[in-house]
Amino acid sequence: MQPILALHGQPDKHVTQVLEGAYNSLLPKPDADAEAEKKRSRRAAPSIRASSPRAPSAYLITLDDGFRIMYRDSGGHVTEYEKAAMEKLGGVDLALVGLSADILNVPTEQQALEHVRLYKPDVFMPAHHDGALHGHMPLWRATEPVFQALKDADPGLVTVSRGYREPVCFNTEINIQNGRKR
Repeated sequence: MQPILALHGQPDKHVTQVLEGAYNSLLPKPDADAEAEKKRSRRAAPSIRASSPRAPSAYLITLDDGFRIMYRDSGGHVTEYEKAAMEKLGGVDLALVGLSADILNVPTEQQALEHVRLYKPDVFMPAHHDGALHGHMPLWRATEPVFQALKDADPGLVTVSRGYREPVCFNTEINIQNGRKR
């Protein structure tokens, strides 16, 4: 596992403040069960950034058979560190990338395209697309507009959308046997 310094997403505050205010006026506050689940999740997976603001938020994971996963927990812009790491590799098999919290489809799509162009994955799976609005229920970010933009740019890209905490299995040998598309 190789940690890589990455940036946390920085959505346009003018847009998110206005839209969060509008959404929050319509969305219910979490009930006791939802609050309890949120607390359990935070205890089970504490934030790395909680201990250090400079902690990496991207990890390149290489399995024994050579299958490579780029895990990025936020939808921020790519860094020079990420570019340098990917320049050596050429691409990954799976990009598990947090979608940006821009709320609007176009900026979210543009940010996902930046990640896909850099990582050159065979498979793209969004993460962290269930971002909560301050004090309210999570607002799931739509994946289909993002997937369409990604497939317009790379028709061979496989996109995977999973349910909340739904496990996903990959046969890593298929990617290795077929060779990376790069």
